[in-house]
Amino acid sequence: ALSQRGFTDVPVEPIRAVPPSTRRRATFKARVTANGVSLGFYEPESRNLVDISECPVLTPQLAALIAPLKRHLAPLVRPNETAELHVTATDTGIDLSLKLKRARVPDLLMMLSELASTLKVARLSWNGETVAMAATPSLRIGRFTVALPVEAFLQPTKEGEQILQSLLREELRDARRVADLFSGCGTFALVLPDTSAVHAIDSASAQIEALAAAAKTGRSNLT
Repeated sequence: ALSQRGFTDVPVEPIRAVPPSTRRRATFKARVTANGVSLGFYEPESRNLVDISECPVLTPQLAALIAPLKRHLAPLVRPNETAELHVTATDTGIDLSLKLKRARVPDLLMMLSELASTLKVARLSWNGETVAMAATPSLRIGRFTVALPVEAFLQPTKEGEQILQSLLREELRDARRVADLFSGCGTFALVLPDTSAVHAIDSASAQIEALAAAAKTGRSNLT
């Protein structure tokens, strides 16, 4: 990729692999078929939905959710309708966000609440609205606990995140001022040394608010 753009003799370190069964977030598509609910991913560059029964890259918590989702989405998803499901494994349970074009009526909200209870998820959101929450989905980042907004961006694996954080701290160990662009919920801003003044920026207001709330618990050099 670099050589195609005119960069030559660029030092590239060996790939740092993460173990299987560690991906903590995924976006599924779901449709009703004659054989029940198909749930999985689109084929590359197509709208062909590949139905799956297992996924070796997902955390065990998310992989175990596939079969129950298929069973319990059947009465919810209509024929010729595609549902999009964002699932995230957090420290306090699974965060499930469902996108489904449907009018906001009591019957639908009741069905969604029952789905959240049956699946025992920490939070279930529908089109960005929290419908049911048994626990606030949160993650530990450095010494901070971050309450995650709906569909918050995270590094795909905790292991990969830790590798990036370690590289960052090594490179910035002597930095006195740091600008974290596209900071999200604080993956990097919250693990930098206290000797660095950190300015975090992101266009996603909900994520910046989550970062700011976490930082208030003990970091005064972050703006």
